[in-house]
Amino acid sequence: VRADGYRPSFGLAGASTIALDPTLAVRAALSPRLTWVSTTGLAHQEASYVLPVPGLRVASSAGLQRVYSLAEGVEVHLPGDVKTRLTGFMNADRNVSDFVASCGALLNCTSVTNVNGKTYGLELLVERALTHRLGGWLSYTLSRAPRELGNVAYLSPFDRTHVLSAVVHYDLGAGVGAGLRGTYYTGRHASPTYPLAGAPIGTSSPGAFAQTRLPAYYRVDARIDKRWQLGSHARSGPWLTLVAEFFDATLTKE
Repeated sequence: VRADGYRPSFGLAGASTIALDPTLAVRAALSPRLTWVSTTGLAHQEASYVLPVPGLRVASSAGLQRVYSLAEGVEVHLPGDVKTRLTGFMNADRNVSDFVASCGALLNCTSVTNVNGKTYGLELLVERALTHRLGGWLSYTLSRAPRELGNVAYLSPFDRTHVLSAVVHYDLGAGVGAGLRGTYYTGRHASPTYPLAGAPIGTSSPGAFAQTRLPAYYRVDARIDKRWQLGSHARSGPWLTLVAEFFDATLTKE
């Protein structure tokens, strides 16, 4: 359990408050190769502005942001020292600061508006330790992030339905290694266009904001490294590594 005390400062309105963030995690071995993992918790955070500016504090009449989280998953150890994890998660977001609610397509960022919503989905991870000659991982996330502004539903601009990433590294010998990293995700939703141009936030009629999804994005990064062992202890002694990387080798624009 974590406890935090929040006190307004620099002329901000509001009262002092204490937030308790309990977390419970359970791991249970169902068999030598199968493990069940369960986590649940509650997290608080102060209201944030449109962009997360370090040190910037804002006032919000809705109080602290709250996220109730629950995740259930299983881990399977496969032959070849390969580990697979499948996790389902659900977050209930309450009084969270939101770019759409505060600014939207009109970019009228004069206040901080808090909304409710949820985030849910599945995560799949297949990995093999990079200490092997051939190592890396493959991860995939399928998720949704709906929000509600009054009686209007929309998808958060952070919503990406599919996210896929993969890393592979191979030890070529003589301290030389080479690797690739690939990333793909569906485009996020653009900020909604309000039904009534110029209308104050929250005065829209029931229904859904008009939203368009931006194009999908992918990229590949390449890497080569050379490692020199210093001293006589091959395993525990100091070492020096020279790394050359080519970020976004596909020259893909986001």
